[in-house]
Amino acid sequence: MSTFVMTYRTADGLRLQPLLAHTLATAWDRAFDVVERMGCGACSFGVYRAAKG
Repeated sequence: MSTFVMTYRTADGLRLQPLLAHTLATAWDRAFDVVERMGCGACSFGVYRAAKG
């Protein structure tokens, strides 16, 4: 599993949500699930692979 980060905007500013997934495509699927649960279908969000550190 890899760690991906979902970034999204709220009224309070930019937020981060870690996502565990095998592929970037799976991470995007999980990000859409998060947005759906938040109830903001028109949210601005993105997904990227977290840097190894």
